[in-house]
Amino acid sequence: SSAYLLSQQQIDGSWAGDIAMSSLVFEAIFPYTAAKPDIATKIKAYLLSKQQANGSWAEDAYVTSVALRALQLTGEIPANPLVPDQSGVVSGQIRHGQTQQPIPNVVVYLEPYSSGSQVTPTITFTANSDNTGRYTVTGVPAANYRINAQITGFASQSAEFVMQARGQVDFSPSLYPEGQQPPQGIQLRLRLIDGVSGLPLPQATVAVRSSTVTQTLTASVSGEVSVQLSLTGALTLTYSSLGYFDANQTGIFPTGSQPNMGDIRLQPKPSTLTLSGRVLDNSGGAIAGARVLVVEAGASAISDALGAYAISGLSIRALTVQVSAPNRITRSNAL
Repeated sequence: SSAYLLSQQQIDGSWAGDIAMSSLVFEAIFPYTAAKPDIATKIKAYLLSKQQANGSWAEDAYVTSVALRALQLTGEIPANPLVPDQSGVVSGQIRHGQTQQPIPNVVVYLEPYSSGSQVTPTITFTANSDNTGRYTVTGVPAANYRINAQITGFASQSAEFVMQARGQVDFSPSLYPEGQQPPQGIQLRLRLIDGVSGLPLPQATVAVRSSTVTQTLTASVSGEVSVQLSLTGALTLTYSSLGYFDANQTGIFPTGSQPNMGDIRLQPKPSTLTLSGRVLDNSGGAIAGARVLVVEAGASAISDALGAYAISGLSIRALTVQVSAPNRITRSNAL
């Protein structure tokens, strides 16, 4: 149905040359126009050409209402309901640089800008920090952005970053009173813990990467990392520990920031086991060349001259083991 409606747009940008119908049709198909931005451009030109000097369309309140609603949509980015949401999230907590107390009512402003051939959204985003200094901006399309945090009485903090598809970016600047020079670098704090038990992960590492430099940090016996870094701006943090899945976090850290990333929970990798043994006949003699198959995993091994075999990397769960050899009866056992 959307394809049919899209095909009916006329050269002048309207549908059937009717203002109200054109406005309603565009509103209906708007979510499906992301790949065809010219549709919005045409309907916008058509509607503006039909607006009268008094601001109305056709001197009619209903027609004016639907036209105004459609005109508003032409400046927005459609989210196709048939395609998974690719937008990202920017969030953080804003604190006083000296007292580390949260600052409410800070205005956080995101403005896209062009870089090379990348398509730049035309919309901007604004959020205000709450009483805990926290804010969240959702629905941010993949693009290059400038972000700024400002409130009267404090020097603003700004930075540039790239939002990736479905990205999550932390922007938690420390604001300092106007006229006060913030310290150089950033003070990074976090704690690495087991995502299941909550126990600390000593010797876990944090790789802090800028566009040109990587610095690796090691957690203490309590899993804590607290360090002064010279790296600033858009940084990627990769958290690692033996036997755990890596985790990544992207943040924007202007100079003077004191980001507290809190508890970083790493998820343990599934435990595995090795199945080993010997294949013997009824008299206890070794059977060489027997195939031992773990049915669920599809993993197998061939017994050696002593009848020995080993199959590693198996998940800990109920297994069915099948043993076969030439001229012998195949056996199956549940473990």
